[in-house]
Amino acid sequence: MRRVAPWVLSVPLMVGGAEFAHWLSYRLVYPNAFQRATVLAQTGHSYFAYAPVAVAAGAALVIVAVAWHSWVFRRGGRPVGSPPSWQFLLLPALCFALQEHLEQLFATGGMSGVSLAPTFMLGILLTLPFGFIAFLVARLLVRVAERLAEVFGRPFRSRLVGEPACSRSGGLVLLARSAGFWACCLGRGPPFGSFGAAPA
Repeated sequence: MRRVAPWVLSVPLMVGGAEFAHWLSYRLVYPNAFQRATVLAQTGHSYFAYAPVAVAAGAALVIVAVAWHSWVFRRGGRPVGSPPSWQFLLLPALCFALQEHLEQLFATGGMSGVSLAPTFMLGILLTLPFGFIAFLVARLLVRVAERLAEVFGRPFRSRLVGEPACSRSGGLVLLARSAGFWACCLGRGPPFGSFGAAPA
């Protein structure tokens, strides 16, 4: 689980960065909405209409991953660190290139000319900054998970071993101090039963 948890968090962020670069490249190359919609339909990008559903699913997966990281931290372990930054730069670019070729294959039955499209190289370049942003977000979310684990009592065994004695028996210590205080006060007063007695 320690090796799977970082990928559960990182993959949605990588894919999200690649898809945002995908969408932005078409918006920059085809600023006219009608022309852009025509090109998207011809190149197998009609699924862009379901982008909000994909975003919601990715966000839910990221939340689950943060909770998973926090649980691992609370158990006293530490998940394997998030993938290195070069993977956040390389994998979204590969994902974008593969996706473009598969979309062209399903839409037209061939993949010729995909790399010559004006959106291809622009999309590849756009995946680099968005991949780096995904890397920073992944590191931030790991920190958030670690902080949540500390707030909710990380790790479990610290409750039995790591806590000082006063925190485990604070009530008894306070009671003992109170008893000593009152014993001291009573010891300095006159003997019990001598209140009101006439002096000899």
